[in-house]
Amino acid sequence: MYVLNSDTIWYVDPESSSGGVFRTNNGGTNWIHQLSLGTYNPAHIYMYNQRIGFIDAGSLRKTTDGGTTWTPIIGAGNFLDMFFIDSLKGWKCNLDMKKTTDGGLNWVSQVVPSGGNILGQGVTGFMNKDNDTIWALGETIIIGGTPPTRGILFRTTNSGFNWLFQLPDTAIHINRYPFGKFINNRIGWAYGYLSGIHTTTGGETIWYTDVKQVHVSVPNNNILHQNYPNPFNPKTIIIYELKSMTNVQLKIFDINGKQVSALVDCEQPAGIYKSEFLANSLASGIYFYTLFINNNIKITKKMILVK
Repeated sequence: MYVLNSDTIWYVDPESSSGGVFRTNNGGTNWIHQLSLGTYNPAHIYMYNQRIGFIDAGSLRKTTDGGTTWTPIIGAGNFLDMFFIDSLKGWKCNLDMKKTTDGGLNWVSQVVPSGGNILGQGVTGFMNKDNDTIWALGETIIIGGTPPTRGILFRTTNSGFNWLFQLPDTAIHINRYPFGKFINNRIGWAYGYLSGIHTTTGGETIWYTDVKQVHVSVPNNNILHQNYPNPFNPKTIIIYELKSMTNVQLKIFDINGKQVSALVDCEQPAGIYKSEFLANSLASGIYFYTLFINNNIKITKKMILVK
């Protein structure tokens, strides 16, 4: 269902014989059956305004006349959630994240953290508060302990050019957050099916990039490789090797010893891992990255950011 105002409402029903797209102009007193596609009847609808909207009917379809006609957009795929900031620029998710700048005719995939201990359930919903900041929901990470999984939240502050993820307090045993609402960039809620979390500060202070296991062989030692490229601007890759299952932290510090980022903080099995560090908000200079094994300092290396 999509409620535009107290009078104008659309709802969709995927049932093949009696479903389709329905609209009311008088708060639900009367309903118009606008479209029926049989087995392709949509399960989701999004309306940007009284004229422009989208449904997922086998493939993406768009209306520019309030639902009287719906035009297929070939190759655009379906959606679970959608939001447009204006008539041209918008995002949609269908386990992945995509962005359009031409009103939905073409969609570009965005890279959301994945791999490593992230289970790969994908993005099932998201929340825009402005042109830049988006929170996304639906994914789970393995961190060990009992239970071994926790829900995570994704966030971008630059329209999806870079996505990070946040692990709420590990004492909160919520496996997944399929529902959420933010009223601004700092105040919001995220819920599982029985309980949830609330923040007034934008959540935790530490954000993570994605970590991918690149090889499953068992190294002889714990090794932290030199980042590449180095010097870098603004992105560099850090590879490390683990000889056994262990609690791992990979942290970034400035020249004064202040932590500026945490790339990894979880339990990982033996193997070779790759982590990407983005330094868009940091100044040029010397930084250090440290691999912690079971909360003990193991290896520190230097890298140089040149902007």
